[in-house]
Formats: sequence, C-alpha cells, structure tokens
Amino acid sequence: MKTKLTAALFFITTIVVAQAPQKLWETFLDGNLTGKDVANSVVSDAVGNIFVTGTSYQTVSNGNFTTVKYDADGVQQWADYYNGTASGVTNRGKKIVLDKWQNVYALGTVALHAGDIAIVKYNQNGKSWSHNYEPYWFGSDADFGVDIAVDSSGYLYACGQVTSLSGNLWDMYTMKCDTAGVKIYEENFSSASGDDYPAGVAVTAGGNFFALTSSFDFFGSATYDIFTINYLSNWNHNWESKYSGEGNGVDYGTFIKVDDASNQYVCGTVDGGPDNDMVAMKQNQYGTTLWDVIYNGTANGNDTAVSVAWLSNDFVVVTGKCKEINNSVTVNAIVTMVIDNGTIVWTNKFYGTDGLGALPTQMVTDDAGNIYICGYESLSDGTKNGCIVSYDMNGNVLWNISYDGGINLDDKFNALTLDMNNDLIATGQTFTSTTSANMLTVKFGNIATGIGEPVSHSTLTAYPNPARDKLNINLVGLQGKIKLRIFDLTGKLVFSSSENAKAALQIDVEKFVNGMYLVNAADASGNIAFAKWVKE
Repeated sequence: MKTKLTAALFFITTIVVAQAPQKLWETFLDGNLTGKDVANSVVSDAVGNIFVTGTSYQTVSNGNFTTVKYDADGVQQWADYYNGTASGVTNRGKKIVLDKWQNVYALGTVALHAGDIAIVKYNQNGKSWSHNYEPYWFGSDADFGVDIAVDSSGYLYACGQVTSLSGNLWDMYTMKCDTAGVKIYEENFSSASGDDYPAGVAVTAGGNFFALTSSFDFFGSATYDIFTINYLSNWNHNWESKYSGEGNGVDYGTFIKVDDASNQYVCGTVDGGPDNDMVAMKQNQYGTTLWDVIYNGTANGNDTAVSVAWLSNDFVVVTGKCKEINNSVTVNAIVTMVIDNGTIVWTNKFYGTDGLGALPTQMVTDDAGNIYICGYESLSDGTKNGCIVSYDMNGNVLWNISYDGGINLDDKFNALTLDMNNDLIATGQTFTSTTSANMLTVKFGNIATGIGEPVSHSTLTAYPNPARDKLNINLVGLQGKIKLRIFDLTGKLVFSSSENAKAALQIDVEKFVNGMYLVNAADASGNIAFAKWVKE
C-alpha cells in the first residue's frame, strides 16, 4: 500500500505549549591541535554516565578517533585518542552503542593502510581493546565504518563501505564479531554495475540481523534501489528486499530499525521525477513491504528522511529534511509525520527560530511517545545554532531549543539520547574560529510528562555511609508513589522497589558486594533524587 502525501493536506496547526527544558550543563573538548573537532554519537548508561565519540585533533594532523566519558554532572572521566597516520584519511568515531553489561563499543575509521574500519571497546574505566578490520588479506584500499549494533548476547554487527580491489567500486562490507572483536562471519556485498552505499544495520535482541544499502538493481529497475538484506546465522542471505520509488530513478536508504518481531522500519529518499522525495516504509520479517509513505515538500526540491521509530501507541514516526516554501521563500525544514499502518495521522514542519530553515540529524522517542529531534537551524545573522524540537504523539509542539555556544559562530547537534531520568543529552560541534571547533556535549533537564516543566533534582541522604547490614534512605521531599533503584558502578541494577511516600526507608544490604553504589529515587510528579554510598 503506497501513500503519496500531497503538500496541501494533513498538516496540523500547533503552538508551543510548554517551557523548554533547562540547560543543566555544557562541556567542550578541544584537541591540542588546530582543527574542527566534532562529536557524532552519544549514549548514556544505566547510572547516567555519558559516552561520546567523534574526531578531535589531539595528537595527529588527520585527527584522532576520540571517545570521551562524562559522569552525570558533565565531569570528564577519561578520553581515548585512537589513531593511525596514513595520509589523506581522517581518524573518526562514527557510532557508539552500549551492551547490557554497560560495555561501550565505538565504530569508525582509523588511518591505517588507506583507511580501515575500526571498533574500540570500553568498560567503565576506559579502553578494553581496539581492532582495525581490513577486508582483503591480499591488498588494501580506502575503507570506513558506517554503523554498529549489538544483540542481547553481546555479539557485534557492523557495516562499512570498502573499496573493491577488483574494479575499484565501493562495496558494502558486513561482519559479526564476538565480545573480543574477533570476526565470526563477514561478507563483501557487491551488486552489479555500480557502487554500493551502506546506510545502517539493525539486529533483534535474539540476533536476527539486517543490513541496509543502496545498490544497483541490475536485474530489476536497472538503477539504484533501496536494498534490505536479512542474514542467516551462517551469514548466508535469508532474503534480499529491493524497493524502487515511483520515478524508477535513483533511490537511497538512510536508516533502519527493527522490532522484536523482526519487522523493519526503513526510511530514505526516492526518485519522484524532477526531484527526490522523502520515504518511510514498514517491511515484515520476510522483507515484504506492508506499507510505504512518500512525501514531496512544497518547494519541489530534494527531500530525505533521516530517522524512523515507533511510538508507545504503535504508530510510526519519521523525520526528514525537506525543501519547503515559508513566507514565499524556499528554506530547509524539519518535516515530521506520524503514520498509522500507512495512513498519515499528522505532519508538522519546523523552520527554525527565525523561520529561515532547519535540518534534522537524529530523532529519539521516550516511553510516553514524546518525540525529540536534534539538528541545526539558520539564523538571521548568518550563523547556525544547534536546535532540538519536541512533539507529543498527537503532534503538539511541546517546545524547541536554540543553542548558541556563546561565540556567535556556528553550532550543530549531531546526536542525542535520553538518560535513565529522561534528561536529554545532545552532542555535536561548536566553532571557536573559522578554522577550529570543539566537540560539544550539553545536558538538558527532564520534562514531566504532559506538563513540560523541568523536574526537581535533589540529593538523597543515605546512612550510615559506609553501611554493612542496613541502609537507611531519607525520602523527604518525594511524593506519592516512589520508585527506588540501586545500581553498582558497572550500571547493574541490584535493587528495585516501589514505595508509597514516607519519610525514610530501610533496606537490607548485608549480601551486597563491597563497593560503591548509586541510589536513584523518583516520584510520580517527576521529582528525582540521588545518593552515593559505600558497602563495606
């Protein structure tokens, strides 16, 4: 079922109905050398630590594959600067993921040979190992990492773009690795008569793996189509799904996500005749397209979806960058739509604070179905600010943020995530001169569901500290139903309970392993309190 969204229909009128979250802190990482440092991906662990990966110009002129850990207060815990020295190749962290044991894996490119795919593993204390992957034992050419995912058993799934040594075309390279980074399976996927452009990977908790690429469909449309490949456990193809847009021209995938039932949610751009249009689709476990939605912006320019997800009501949300006419001027817009089984429920456009245009880079959603999209916007003074816009699942604008690094130069958010308290962490780049920029990370406070006001953060009292047998926790200030959780420093949840409001709670900690723990208490009003204590 194909839905073509015409520009005049399905748009809703909304107003900002809530206060934007407060900025809790911001931090900058500036390499020792002059260069345009940039953060590309961010995750937060079970206790609120933040891990960011990207490029900083720290020790070599072609940059370092840089990964940084911050605690929940934005204090840097460590930074790792991985690099090779091959000329003409930038060392770069591209994507970072977290496994259930709170290990962190960063994928990118390292300047070895002519450029290799690289994965670096970190525990809470820093680097565990790093590996570069060269697809061909008999030669070397330019290769770079694109995306990475991890399943519930800790296996890694990654894709990259590699140079074929038989014809010098780009191919998609996929691999599965164990927790030590040792390759279990690999494939160099090459379609006929053209380059292959990998866009992403997705895996279910049980290890059902999918890769997304744009490849030449020699025996089908005779042009570039969106390919989804499902792999068997022995790395043979289970199936290949090929999607071609209406214009039978060049189509590209940009993002893939899967649910527990192995349905795939894919988005990208398709040929719409004189221009390209934004597309989103759902495919079942066999790769059959269940529905697709195509959108053409009012300015009839090139439109591209950048991210897709599903909401708590099982609707699907997609966001993209589209050419729109605003006040008789063509500008870029962040276009977001929610889809119910191929039917557009609502669509909204964000033109930026000054109405001069905005572009999205990533989208996340929370358990309540709220939508958060980061990117950057154009301002009337000619500079750019980082931006975040938020909608509820009904399409109402909750708030938007315009972020200025303070030097009146360009700022950009490339990625964002939600921590355990639904605080927002955004990361990207802030320029300090025309030739230099810093890696940027900003934390914004939580928004109480349905209200949009910043929640209260406070400190719990936990005593005695250290504790041996019994631990008392003061809960004064929290109201109604209270959820209490205790984590060890690896992020493992070791205790959880729900309590009615009371002045204090006593729990038995005699069997806890000696060490430091973190207590997190939250009430139904969104008030959150923290404490650290030591078991001895």
